[in-house]
Amino acid sequence: MANFTQISNQFTVNGVIDPTKPVLENLERMAVNSGCWLTYDVYNGKWGVVINQEGESQFSFTDDNILGPIAVSGTGLSERYNAVKVSYPRGDINDQVDFVKVNTPTADKHIYEQDNTLDMTLDMCNDPVQAALIANRELKQSRVDLVIDFEADFTSQGLTAGDIIDITNAELSWTNKLFRIITIREVDDDNGSLYYSFTALEYDADVYDNDLTRLTAETNNGIVTLGYINAPLTPQITLFERDSRPRALFEAITPIGIVEGIEFWISTDGTNYDIAGTTRPFDNGVYAISDPVELELDNINAGNIYCKVRGINDTTTGPFSSVASTTYTPVQVTNAIDTNTELTDINGTLLTAAGLSTLLTLLDDLYSSGDSGSGSIFEKIFDIFNDETGVDILDTGNAFVTDSFGTVTAGNVSIIASGSDSITFDTGTNMTITANVDTNVVTFDSTGGIGNIQEAVQAGNGITITGNATQIEVASDGKWDGSTKYVSTSAPTGNIVDGDVWFKI
Repeated sequence: MANFTQISNQFTVNGVIDPTKPVLENLERMAVNSGCWLTYDVYNGKWGVVINQEGESQFSFTDDNILGPIAVSGTGLSERYNAVKVSYPRGDINDQVDFVKVNTPTADKHIYEQDNTLDMTLDMCNDPVQAALIANRELKQSRVDLVIDFEADFTSQGLTAGDIIDITNAELSWTNKLFRIITIREVDDDNGSLYYSFTALEYDADVYDNDLTRLTAETNNGIVTLGYINAPLTPQITLFERDSRPRALFEAITPIGIVEGIEFWISTDGTNYDIAGTTRPFDNGVYAISDPVELELDNINAGNIYCKVRGINDTTTGPFSSVASTTYTPVQVTNAIDTNTELTDINGTLLTAAGLSTLLTLLDDLYSSGDSGSGSIFEKIFDIFNDETGVDILDTGNAFVTDSFGTVTAGNVSIIASGSDSITFDTGTNMTITANVDTNVVTFDSTGGIGNIQEAVQAGNGITITGNATQIEVASDGKWDGSTKYVSTSAPTGNIVDGDVWFKI
């Protein structure tokens, strides 16, 4: 029957300020509703508040810096409170007046103590846990009601109302006894001396030890009143950060109650929330329990996102859910092509079915395997190149030499590459050609000259070529006349007569 949660903001007020009333009166209302004391800061000349919360001593007072006696006062037994009743407008039942009452345990009461209840009205507090928190602190603080007044020298300068101090005094049997400063007053006496007058309230850390729970009403018979809505579960946040339209999707589950709408509240710091949107059923009826409810937002800035939700109807507003949080980093990107992508021409006209069919046929032909076995776009392009030029540039033997040599001149003849991608060199007479595939060098060797002159001179009528390349024997009319003619490297000397044969080499 109880859902145990701690209050998140202990000192939040929620109510209406009447601007026609004095400012100080409105300040005192807010201070009481938020569990603090109103005070005046003599150093800054401004009004401030002393938050009623736990802390540690900020300064020590002893007989060395206390001037004069310490005045001690308290509450009599008949005036001591042992119960506190706080009335307040409860937010989860449409601000209807509710109350909380806390009592001092019987074991903590004095034997002769009479029942005495402190009645409080918190007209600017609409949270039951906050009301209970203030009631408990007021009750405990009222029973720790020791108030002291004393004066101290100038060394105590700098202390402010709300600070916790400790006092050591032998006559009162105090050793580092804790007090909270309520007021400070600066005093200038007739002698020109400057000192400070303090009023302080006894401090007890147990005042702030309150194990409070939040009670959530539930029905055992299934009947839910119009004025009741339960707290929803923690919402879920789904991010679409890399998209043509970056956005965040918030999802909530409808709680128990008469829920006519779900409010989504968004914050960037986890403290200050703004309503981002309210979703309602399409038929303007009510959501069923556990119905999923979504809100999509694309106007959120990058950074931290905090989200809480609550159910509403025409009569009341339910409590908020727990807070969901995440970090949002939107990056706008172009949409990927998918089955829903529309194709248009250069004029923006949607592609017709016939045009789309032609495009798909061309794409299919481009991707499909042909006779050559090509299947990729890369291979298909080279197939087309081969069909147009007759050259297969994927064949490593061609080495991309088509038309690379341009024109070759041999003797007085120019050979232009046309219709063929190779040139053949013929050895001819008395010549050899060798090629080295490792060094890419072609060598031309000639075997002609004097040593083989018999191969260059053809035997004819009346001439016989001997095996010795340095002399030729000549026969007249086919008959050997016994004479021998020699090959000379210079012109013959003497008279040249018939029958002499001379070769110039």
